[in-house]
Amino acid sequence: MFRSYPILLLTVLLAGGIYLSDTFFHSPNVLSLHLGILTVLTLVLLMSAIFRSYRYRWVFGLVLFLWMMTFGSVLVQYENSVLSPTWNPNRQIYHGVVLEPTRERAKTYCCRMKVDRREVLVYIMKDSLSSRISPFDSLIFRTQLSVPEANYSRSLSGVGIVFRGQWVNCGKARSSIRQSAMKCRTNLLHIIQEWGMPEEQGLINALAVGNKAELNADQRTHFSQAGVGHVLALSGLHVGIIWGVLVFLLSPFRKSLAGRVISWVVMTVVLWAYAFVTGLAASVVRAVAMCLLIELGRIRHSRISTINILSAVAGGMLIYHPYYLYDVGFQLSFLAVLSICICYRPLCDMISLSNPFLSYLWKLLCVSFSAQIGTAPLVAFYFGSFPVYFLLGNLLITPLIPLILYLIILSFSTAVLPPVHTCMLWLLKQTAHFVTYLTDQISMFPYSVIRFTSVSSLSVVWTYLFLASIIFTFSSRKRQNKIVTLVVIWLGTVLCLSDVYRC
Repeated sequence: MFRSYPILLLTVLLAGGIYLSDTFFHSPNVLSLHLGILTVLTLVLLMSAIFRSYRYRWVFGLVLFLWMMTFGSVLVQYENSVLSPTWNPNRQIYHGVVLEPTRERAKTYCCRMKVDRREVLVYIMKDSLSSRISPFDSLIFRTQLSVPEANYSRSLSGVGIVFRGQWVNCGKARSSIRQSAMKCRTNLLHIIQEWGMPEEQGLINALAVGNKAELNADQRTHFSQAGVGHVLALSGLHVGIIWGVLVFLLSPFRKSLAGRVISWVVMTVVLWAYAFVTGLAASVVRAVAMCLLIELGRIRHSRISTINILSAVAGGMLIYHPYYLYDVGFQLSFLAVLSICICYRPLCDMISLSNPFLSYLWKLLCVSFSAQIGTAPLVAFYFGSFPVYFLLGNLLITPLIPLILYLIILSFSTAVLPPVHTCMLWLLKQTAHFVTYLTDQISMFPYSVIRFTSVSSLSVVWTYLFLASIIFTFSSRKRQNKIVTLVVIWLGTVLCLSDVYRC
C-alpha cells in the first residue's frame, strides 16, 4: 500500500517521530543532539542519492526513514523550546491579545489570548467591563501564571493558564488577516440574528460560519446521538458542497487548458473567501487546500492520488505545528477522509443499482459507513459512546445540509430583493426546523447510543491494526498476506487481554 502512496508513508514517519520524541525525550539538550543527527542523515541522504547503486538501494530508503523520524523529533523539540511552559516567577505584568470570543462561566469569562508568542487561557471575573471584551482586544493585566497538566497544555501549545487579576483594555490590537476574518464572521452573525429565527439561529450559525455558541446542550447531544454531529463543525462537508457547485458552474470552461486555469483561479478565490468569512478555521483551511490541490492536478488531466494529497496536507500542518497531532479534530477529520478514500469504492462496487435515486442513497450510505469505520475507535476512546443509528441519521439529515447552505447563501444575496428575500428566509426556517425535528426524533430511538465505561489506548491501536490488516489482505492477491492478518489478530488479542487483566 505504501508503495502506491509514498507521501502517506512519509507523513506516518513524521508523526511517529513527533510522538516518540514528545513521549520519551524531555532533556533541554535533545534539540542540539537531534539537529546534529539530522545534519548527518541529510549528508548521507544526499550521498546515497548522488552515488546510486542498485545493490545498495535499500540504504536510501533506510536513511530517508530515519531522516523523517528525526525531522519530526526536531520539530517537536523546537516547539517545546520556543513555547516552553516556564514563566518568570518575579514577573507580574503581561500584555496579550484576545484571540477568540469569551466563553461565559459561572463566575468568570474565559478567553484565549496570545502572550509572548504563547497561547494562554485567561479567566476574568464577571463585571460590566469584562462582558464587553471582544476578539483582538489588547489587554494589560497583573496576575500570576500557572502551568496546566501535560495533556491539557498540548492543546494550548504547551503554555500556562492565567489566573484572575487586575487588567485594563488598551483597545484593539494592530489589524491582521485573522482579525479581519473574525470581524467579517462577526458581521455575518449579526445579519443572521436580524433574520429573526431564535429557535433555528443556533443551527444556522453553526452551518454558516461554524459558531456553535447558540446551540444548547440538548441540541448538541441530540445531533451527536443521531450520528450527525459532524455537520455542526465546519469541515470538508461544507467546503465540498461549495466545491461541487463551483465544478458544476465552471464546467463549460474546463474544455481547454486556459479555461481550466481560469476555473482553478476562480475556485481559489471563492474557496479562500469562504475560509476567510468563517474565521480561517483549521478544518476549513485543510479542506480548501485539498480541493485546490486536486483541481491543480486536473488542469492537465493528471490524476493525483487523493490519499497522497491528504497526506501532504497533514504533513504540512504537522510541520507548521507538531502538536496538531494531539488535536482530536485533526485526528478525526483526517482518519475519516482516509477511510473514505480506502473503503468507499470497494463498498460502493458491492451493489450496482441502475435507478439514479437508489444509487444516490447507496453511495451516501457507503460514504457514511466508510467514515465511521475510520473514526469509530477514536470516537469510543475520546467520547465513550457510539451512535447506533448513524446510517439512518446520515441518510435523512445529511442531504438536507447542502439545501440549508444554499438557502443561507441565497438569503444573503437576495437582501436587495425583499419579496425574494422573505421567501428564502421562510424556506430556510422551515428546512432548519425540519432538520432539528428529525435529529430529535432519531436521538430518542431506543438504544440510540452505545456507551463504553472505558476504552484503553492499546485497544484503539489494536483495532486500527486489525482494520489495516484486513484492508491489506483484501487489497493484495498474495496468499501469504492472510498470514499477516492472522498474526495481527493473534497479537492484538494477546495485548488486549493483557491490558484488561492489568486493569
